Amino acid sequence: MKRIFLTFIYILSTSLFFNCLGAGRAGTDISGADPKSIIDSLILSQLFRASSDTTLPTLDSQNIISNMHLEVGKIIGTSSDNVAVAGVYVQINSGGYNIAEGTTSFSYTIPATTKLLGTGNTIAIKVIDTSGNEKITNFTGIKKGENKDVNGDGYPDLIVSAPRYNTDGKVYIFHGGTSGISSTNTTSANAIITPPSVPAGYTNTYNFGNKFATGDINGDGFADLIICTLGAGDQFNVDGVFLYLGSSSGILTTPSWKKYDGDGATNHFCKSLTIADFNNDGYEDIAVSDSNAKTISIFNGNSSGSLSNTADSIIISDVTNFGTFIQAGDINSDGNIDLVITDTSYLYYTKNPGSGFPSSTTISASTQIQVSANVSTVTGLQLGDVNGDGYLDAILIGDGNFAEVNIFKNTKTSTPFNTSNKNQINQFTLSGSSYSSLITCKDYNLDGYDDIIVGDPKFAVSGLTNGKIYFFNGKSSWTDLASSSADLQITSSSDRAEFGSGISLLDINGDNLPDLVTAETGPNPGKVVIYNNTDKSFNSLVYGSPNFSISGESGSTGKFGLFISR
Repeated sequence: MKRIFLTFIYILSTSLFFNCLGAGRAGTDISGADPKSIIDSLILSQLFRASSDTTLPTLDSQNIISNMHLEVGKIIGTSSDNVAVAGVYVQINSGGYNIAEGTTSFSYTIPATTKLLGTGNTIAIKVIDTSGNEKITNFTGIKKGENKDVNGDGYPDLIVSAPRYNTDGKVYIFHGGTSGISSTNTTSANAIITPPSVPAGYTNTYNFGNKFATGDINGDGFADLIICTLGAGDQFNVDGVFLYLGSSSGILTTPSWKKYDGDGATNHFCKSLTIADFNNDGYEDIAVSDSNAKTISIFNGNSSGSLSNTADSIIISDVTNFGTFIQAGDINSDGNIDLVITDTSYLYYTKNPGSGFPSSTTISASTQIQVSANVSTVTGLQLGDVNGDGYLDAILIGDGNFAEVNIFKNTKTSTPFNTSNKNQINQFTLSGSSYSSLITCKDYNLDGYDDIIVGDPKFAVSGLTNGKIYFFNGKSSWTDLASSSADLQITSSSDRAEFGSGISLLDINGDNLPDLVTAETGPNPGKVVIYNNTDKSFNSLVYGSPNFSISGESGSTGKFGLFISR
């Protein structure tokens, strides 16, 4: 009888049941009461309360905010009500509402099949209380980022490589959260990944972690990690790509899939890579370039995380060094993920026909767009909406006669990039051919425009390469600029620090504001410094006073921080 009574009361109203228990604990004697009378009284009480309670429930906190880049696979938060919360529901764009797990503390794993556009997404969270009152909170201008939450706690995690560590290289994972990064050195990283053994006939991997990316390859909501190794011109060094799956405990340090493809003397397999769901099946795919072979290979994701060693799609070109950099994004805003590609001095765009790229696609030199007459070596490529029109633009950094940033604003036509719709930022030092993450593009001040942050590690102070970082805020109208016109400049006061060797904007401390993560690779073994974004700006940032600092492994020349998750 007691079990039936409790079950009925729970179904009727969890809050009233606990109020009843509270009355008993407070000294009210209900032992002699007739159960039917108690039930009747509670029903009447509930009906009265439901008719009189008009107080809306509250969404207290969450890991999303308008205009942010969504870089997790799970939405988390808390809610409250003066009586009790009955349920929390999440809607993404025009889809239906789906119930979250939990109420006053809730989580919602974004389904793998959810369609997120490059920009302009809306996420609504609806909280309903036991009286039927509901409160809907809308978050607008959400931009699709890559999932960087390897342990599924709702916070992006930091990944840093030391590709020159003992020649082979290492990759380190640090879990983010509301307290930020707790590690001060690499030995206390949450996970350390070393290169797998190489096939017979090769000496080592070399440059393991020269490039890496994250994304959900097996569709389980956890970010997976894909790491490249680049043989760098030696026939005994093997080129390869390795997939490490995320889990509730973090990255699993044994690869679920790996592919070797030739030696460093003849190939440049995994010269660059990018992650996206090209074929719209709910699993993100891995696109890897080989700039010597002039190809881009796409390996489709699946539920097991063990992929085919034969590429599902290949993009072929007759252009030398094709695939020096590749980036995926919905360039024409049709809901399909396209590819933007560079060689050493030209830009290319290839449209996704809708169900993924065919088994073979050819891109000829006739479609190339010259980056700049001043640029002979492209050293970085990023995509972002820097003018707030809802379309992704292409931002390239390069060396040559002059070091400069070129901004190709999206024309919103079938040929989205051309030289007549381009602006330049020049007068950098750069010399960035040995760096691979000198530029990032995200909305750090959450005004709806993606901002451009550039690292210039060779910037000289008294003849020494101290380094400098430039912030260029996004805006509706761009003109050509000199680097001295940056909205914010931060110069290192440490001799030969090479401040800005790697650049990232990532919410390390869970406050929904992207923090500045950068590297100083000049002094061995290198270090990563993190400056918190406290007021949607970095105007109060003081060089040498970071909120967190992580040092590379002592005694190594690994260039810790040369590549940072971004």
